[in-house]
Amino acid sequence: MGDGGTVSVRTNSAKDECFLEVKDTGSGIKEANIPNLFDRFYSVNTERSEVRRSTGLGLAISKTIILAHGGDILVRSKLGEGSCFTVRLPA
Repeated sequence: MGDGGTVSVRTNSAKDECFLEVKDTGSGIKEANIPNLFDRFYSVNTERSEVRRSTGLGLAISKTIILAHGGDILVRSKLGEGSCFTVRLPA
């Protein structure tokens, strides 16, 4: 996000569920990459991963923890517009 982008975090609850939304105004993710985002060792941008030394485990670990608590995580993204990750957990 070195280009002056923003990240926002929102929480909400409805009935027996809680929601956490993390949204950014970054470069977004190609639609073809979205189905693999939560796979272990998967990296969308290998050039960026080498600079940051990413292992491609963060989203996989996050999803495992969320599923273990009976929740789910969804992602919406569009190139040039950013991404939005929504976590749903039982209250």
